[in-house]
Amino acid sequence: MYPLLSVLAGVLTATMVLVNGELARFLGAYGSSVVVHLTGLIGATFVLLVSPRGPSESKRVGPVALFGGAFGALTVVMASRGLVELGVPLTLALGLLGQTVASVVIDHYGILGAQVVRFSWGRVGAMALIVLGITAIAMA
Repeated sequence: MYPLLSVLAGVLTATMVLVNGELARFLGAYGSSVVVHLTGLIGATFVLLVSPRGPSESKRVGPVALFGGAFGALTVVMASRGLVELGVPLTLALGLLGQTVASVVIDHYGILGAQVVRFSWGRVGAMALIVLGITAIAMA
C-alpha cells in the first residue's frame, strides 16, 4: 500500500506544480504561495477537527520539525517560478535530482536523526540515470 501512496504523492506533486504555476501567473510566486498554504491550512484544520484520533499523541515537537512549513513554502515558490520557464517535466525532474542528492547525503550522515544508510556506488548509478533523464527531457 505504501508504494502506491508514494506513487500517488508523485501524481499530486506534478499536478500541484502545474496548478501552483498557473496561480503564480496571476498572483506572482509569493502571492500564490500564500494562497496555497492558506488553503492547505484550512484543509488540514478541517481534517484534524473531524478526525476520530484528534491531534497527534506526540507531546513534544523538536524545533527543527517546525521548519517543515518553511521548506514547503520555499518549495512552492521555487517550483512555481521554475515552471514558468522550464515546464512541468523539467521542473519536476530537476526537483527529483535535488531530492535524490539530498536524500543520499541525509542517509549517509544520519542528518536530523535519520537512519544511517551508507553511501553506495549503486546510488551514483541511479543519480546518473536521473541526469540522463533530465538531459533527455531538456532536449525534447
